Amino acid sequence: MDDLSTKAAIASQRLNNYTGTDYSGIEALRTEIKDQEQLVKAARAAVTHAKEAYAAAHAQQASSQKEVVGLLERKHSWSAGDLERYMSLIRSEHHNEQAVQAAKDELADTERALEDARSKLEKRERAQYHEEQIWSDTIRRNSTWVTFGLMGVNIFLLLANLVVFEPWRRRKIVREVRTALEEKTFATTVPIPPTLEKELDEVVVPNIVALESSEQQSGEITLPAEKKNEETMAEAPAIVLEDSAR
Repeated sequence: MDDLSTKAAIASQRLNNYTGTDYSGIEALRTEIKDQEQLVKAARAAVTHAKEAYAAAHAQQASSQKEVVGLLERKHSWSAGDLERYMSLIRSEHHNEQAVQAAKDELADTERALEDARSKLEKRERAQYHEEQIWSDTIRRNSTWVTFGLMGVNIFLLLANLVVFEPWRRRKIVREVRTALEEKTFATTVPIPPTLEKELDEVVVPNIVALESSEQQSGEITLPAEKKNEETMAEAPAIVLEDSAR
C-alpha cells in the first residue's frame, strides 16, 4: 500500500505537470509569504523598539540641556556640587549627542528594513495572485475540453444506439415473434408458406413500430391495444391456413 500510494502521488504529480495544473508552485509561494510576513512583523517590532530608544536618547539629551540651562541661570550662586554637576553635564553632552545620532541611525535602518520586507511581501503576494490566475485559467480551459469530450462521447453513444443497437433490438423482437408463431403453426402440423411469412412481417413489424412509438410518447402501453395486436397476430395464420386449405 505504501508503494501504491507513492506511485499514485508520482503519477498525479506528472499528470498535473503535463496538464499545467500543478499547485506546488503556489504552495511554495504561500510558504514564502508566511515567512516574509514573520519578517515584516519582526521588522515592525524593531522599528518600534528603535523609536523608543531614539525617544529615550532625545529625552535624555533634552533633560541634560535643560539642567545645564538651569545651572547657568543661577551661576552666581553655585556651590562646589553645582560646579561638579555642570562639568559632568558638559562632559556627557557629547555622549548624549552620539546616543541620539546612533538611535536616529538605528531607527532609519530599521525603517528601511521594514520597507524592504514589505516590498518583498507585496512582490510575493502579486506573484501568488498571478500564478493563481494562471492556474484558474488552466483549470477552466481543461474543464471546457473535458466537457467537449463528454459531449462527443454522448453523441457517439446516441448514434451507436440509433444505428446499431436499435435495429438489432427490433430484429430480435421480430425474430422472437416469428419463432413463437412458427411454434404455434408447427403444433397444427401445417407448414408455413413463404407468403405467410411475408404477411407476418407486414403485420408484425408495423405493430412493433407503432408499439415503440406509443411507448416513447406516453411511457406505457394500454391493454386494449395489446389485445387487438394479439388478436391480429392470432388471426393472421388462421386466415392464411384456410386459404391454403381451399
